[in-house]
Amino acid sequence: MNKKIMLTGVLLVFSMGLSACGEDTSSEEKVTNNKEEVVSKPKTDSVKKVEKEPSPITKFNEYGVIKDDSGNIVYKFKVDSITDVTKTASDDMTYRIGDVDRLSYFSNDIGKQAIKIQITMINNSGQNRSAILAATNLVQDQSNENAVGGWAEINGSAIAFDQLDDTVLNIKDGQTGTDATYFALKNVSTKIKLTIDSTAYNKQLLFELPIQN
Repeated sequence: MNKKIMLTGVLLVFSMGLSACGEDTSSEEKVTNNKEEVVSKPKTDSVKKVEKEPSPITKFNEYGVIKDDSGNIVYKFKVDSITDVTKTASDDMTYRIGDVDRLSYFSNDIGKQAIKIQITMINNSGQNRSAILAATNLVQDQSNENAVGGWAEINGSAIAFDQLDDTVLNIKDGQTGTDATYFALKNVSTKIKLTIDSTAYNKQLLFELPIQN
């Protein structure tokens, strides 16, 4: 049975195709070491004390690394892009829910800005993983407020995070998964914070990146 990979801090889902990852990442990709596991839905159990990385990752396509207690790399994460999609989320009729646009619908009319976050994960855990980055508390806007809504666009439908199937993207050991999810921000921002929190290894990966137009 697949073990869900959860993230606590921003919005995102992996549901695109998988590409074999026989070799590691290219030499151009930087690596940031960190113990970590993956999280996607808000934690309801007791919160463990988590050791934060002193400095965040501030560049796109720079990998953060999650290791097990023996120092073996379990997962690698990088942010490919963060795009402002406010106009399409507000005006595009493709994914409207009735007469309501996606930004308004998924944020209960609170959201002022919509962003699309694309992330790539490399799974070296030895097990298949269902990787979902789909929790509003994973992303913080420029005023340090959590995202106020989010959704994934799958097979022509916009789906709220709490309605996503845990097996949206099944990443096998040694493979790479890439896809995107959408977040509604309460405050218009030019940059965000994204946190990937490991409950298994009590570590966090922190990304601080600009929003691209």
